[in-house]
Amino acid sequence: MEIKKFNRHECMDENTMDSIQNAISGLYTIDGVSRMGVKNMLYGLYDGFNYADAIMAHTDMQKVEEQDQLLYSLIADICETVKSYPTGETTLF
Repeated sequence: MEIKKFNRHECMDENTMDSIQNAISGLYTIDGVSRMGVKNMLYGLYDGFNYADAIMAHTDMQKVEEQDQLLYSLIADICETVKSYPTGETTLF
């Protein structure tokens, strides 16, 4: 599987990092969300893994949208921001 990576130190500002932490915290209020789903991928953004498309496509996002529209919008905004970063490709096994 190929995952695009970005240089978090060059691309990500403190506001985006704070938004990611707020989104992760917000996910704890959503019933039925997997620990290894969207939460894990949001943490991966801190390491420069571009999981933006995978986050938005994840089944947990339907639960988020149903239970908290503001949180859903926050996560969607984070993903749009991350998708704007220049990327390379890394093969993960």
